[in-house]
Amino acid sequence: ATIRAPFAAQILSRSANIGSQVSPGEELARLVGIDEYWVMASVALRDLRWVNFPGDGEEGARVEVRHTTAWEPGITREGRVSGLIGTVDQESRLARVLVTVPDPLARDAESPALIIGSIVELRIVGEPLEGVVRLSRAYLRQNDTVWVMVDNALDIREVEVVFSDAEYAYIGSGLEAGEHVVTTSLATVTEGLGLRREGEPAPSPSEDGGSS
Repeated sequence: ATIRAPFAAQILSRSANIGSQVSPGEELARLVGIDEYWVMASVALRDLRWVNFPGDGEEGARVEVRHTTAWEPGITREGRVSGLIGTVDQESRLARVLVTVPDPLARDAESPALIIGSIVELRIVGEPLEGVVRLSRAYLRQNDTVWVMVDNALDIREVEVVFSDAEYAYIGSGLEAGEHVVTTSLATVTEGLGLRREGEPAPSPSEDGGSS
């Protein structure tokens, strides 16, 4: 008998050989479709609102796929967000987002092939953020506060972090563009502490000596 798969597929394992006797319902092989692969991404629940899921004739968010171990630096594949799995991961408590990558074996393009079971890095292009200030995460202090210099004094400012990634925090309120953020560490952190900008002369003894 000749067994044909109803879709373009790759054989992952074979359970029968030529001459084998098989019964109805017996497994002959394990196949995987090669028109597209599914990649499972873990996303924090608070970040789901920035992910564009498909619907109303629109595609899901664009996704950049990187495999830093197997591919050359800078090489990426492109996928699309295709859906949201309805449960969180029991261990990480993160949401699971399904990403589809077309032509995973690069049959029609000069791109690296995806390897089933490997761990890849995904970058989901989210919804644009408007009216925010981007600040390095290193300058976001404890309890979502930012140190700001106002009239040569320290102002400990509570801010609203709309979104954050590995490098930046995006501030929705509490900080305005053009304000002077304190980037150095301070031995004493007190509201109203005297400050001076780098390169400015130190205050004379006759002036208030609280600067640092």
